Amino acid sequence: AESVLSITNFKEGKCVFLCSGSESIELARQISKHITQKKISMTLHDSYLGSYSTVTDRSQNWYIFNWEKCKLCPDRKNCKTNCQELQKIPDDVSEFIFEPGSSSGFVRFPPKSLIRNIVNVVRANGGKIIANEVTTGIGRTGKWFGHNHYQIEPDMIAIGKGIGNGYPVSITAINHQTIDQLEKSTFKYMQSHQNDPLGAAIVNEVIKIIKDEDLISKAEIKGAKFFEELQTLIDKVNIIDVRGRGLMFAIDICNEKIGDSIYLALLDKGYIVCNRKSLFRIDPPLSVNEDEFSIFIEEFRNILSSQKIVI
Repeated sequence: AESVLSITNFKEGKCVFLCSGSESIELARQISKHITQKKISMTLHDSYLGSYSTVTDRSQNWYIFNWEKCKLCPDRKNCKTNCQELQKIPDDVSEFIFEPGSSSGFVRFPPKSLIRNIVNVVRANGGKIIANEVTTGIGRTGKWFGHNHYQIEPDMIAIGKGIGNGYPVSITAINHQTIDQLEKSTFKYMQSHQNDPLGAAIVNEVIKIIKDEDLISKAEIKGAKFFEELQTLIDKVNIIDVRGRGLMFAIDICNEKIGDSIYLALLDKGYIVCNRKSLFRIDPPLSVNEDEFSIFIEEFRNILSSQKIVI
């Protein structure tokens, strides 16, 4: 737990070790509801929050903020809390669950000023802030956590299996203010493998290796270089957009009809990417080197060319 608290900056906080990212989000959500006694959960419209029905069914007791509207705002770079959209946020929000960049796998990054203002509004009304770092955490975006890019301090952080390097362990990290409130309450939560010592030992070792090999800063440096390489494809083939942060990338192609064939061709070459027909999600390991990524770029370029979408 001390290793986790050291990377979350939750001094005097506590951690609960679980098995999946869905569990870590659900526990943080239940804690928020219990402490605040508020009914409404809030998230962004394109966020993925796990497989539990409490987060997949958003028909009741959810406030969904559509930040696509903000792209049309002429003053979006100077977002202010007196904005009409921000003023619509209900007072009864118990928690704002923020997925900082994955956007259900589409790799979209909401404006920093918008997120900071949402955090300020929810906090002013007594709500909690949960960072969903199941996908974006543990160096994926070039920092320990995706929310570090937004200069916000969440009350809880949901961490997924990346913290176990594939071993089924997840964590709900909780700051000391929330722990103080929780320990004065009657809240109880139990799981069969909660705080499993084997999972905790693996987490400790993974964090040690990441620190010893300086993988976080390397992910930021390599990610910037790899992003530049991916952008060169835009000049060569009919690619709509390339997005990325750290070692998390998305490539939009022009024709979803050839998505499956491109995916299978990449798989035949030994590359596993997320296939969304017209979008490919690329998440290389933190240990990837420049030669390996350059080879991937060339293979990807050749596959795109073979699909006859060269300009």
